[in-house]
Parts: sequence; structure tokens; C-alpha cells
Amino acid sequence: MPTLPFRLAIPYRRIYSGEPLRPLLRVRLEYGNTSLDAYALVDSGADRTTFSTRHAAALGVDLSAASPTRARGVGGSDVVFPVDLVVTAQGVRFAAQLNFSPQWTTAFGLLGRADFFRAFRVAFDEPDEMLYLDRFDEPGT
Repeated sequence: MPTLPFRLAIPYRRIYSGEPLRPLLRVRLEYGNTSLDAYALVDSGADRTTFSTRHAAALGVDLSAASPTRARGVGGSDVVFPVDLVVTAQGVRFAAQLNFSPQWTTAFGLLGRADFFRAFRVAFDEPDEMLYLDRFDEPGT
């Protein structure tokens, strides 16, 4: 079995005391001239990156200009507002289409496969509670 090298080893963390440790990253969301730092869960089960509509408001995103669609997941389906913006994670900038959801009320967002997993090679080490990342060699935004 081949061994894949990973340049980054990031311990799982928690935002609030008493929560379980999770593969959370600090990311920067950029929309126009506005940026917002936030936490996001690296989620291999998420097709798309999703954040709360509170994050959209903080970025000055006018969701009335976005075309709402439905996103389906294990918990059912939600109305989401897809918006193109730029995400920076671990110093790597990449274009992403974020789904902003009024039903997503968690303080952190989800980093999904359609964009984050195209920017990084990802491995989870659950027993040691570590996230391993390596940037793909494709240039970012």
C-alpha cells in the first residue's frame, strides 16, 4: 500500500468546552472587499461547503440576489443560497461556491468535497484525533 506524504498535521479542536474534538479549521471567507474569519468542519460527507446565513450577513452578501435551491443530506433537505466567493484555509486561497443556509445554525461551517477537497488531499486519523492535509499542486485563485 502506498504511503501518501502530508505536509500539515493539525490536531482536532473544539470551539466550546465540553464539545467533542473535531477536525475544525480556521478559515477566511472573502466576498468583494469584505472578509470574515470563521471555523469550519472538514466534512467528507458534505458535497458542498455550507455556512449559516448569519455568516452571509456578516460578509454583506445580499441573499435576495441568490437563487435558492434545495440541498439534501442525512438530516433531510434544506433551502440554501449558493454564492461564489473565495476561501482561504491554511494559507491556500481557492474559489468556492458556498451554500448559505438559514437552517444551519451551528457556529462553524462545513468544508465540502466540491471545493475544499479539490484544493487539499485530506486524511483523518480518528484514534489520534489528527487531520492531515496536503495542498494539491494546482494553482489556487
